[in-house]
Amino acid sequence: MGAIGEKAAEPANVATEPLATLPATSAQSDEPGNQEQYLKVYQQYGLLWKRLTPEASEKVHKETYARIFDEPRRKVRSWEANAR
Repeated sequence: MGAIGEKAAEPANVATEPLATLPATSAQSDEPGNQEQYLKVYQQYGLLWKRLTPEASEKVHKETYARIFDEPRRKVRSWEANAR
């Protein structure tokens, strides 16, 4: 483990921009008020999106949605069917 303040080695496929240049997360910023503000945050991640491997991009854009929405939806429908 390196000394405090020492920059750690980064894998070649990881964005090398300083963290201060990345946009704030939703926990750190106000909720966007309109589509333009929302897309601004998405576009700020442009460098990161371009540097993702096709497999990583697939996981971020599609598999995350499936994990967050599809499986819970199936569980809720199952619960609803058994609750009757």
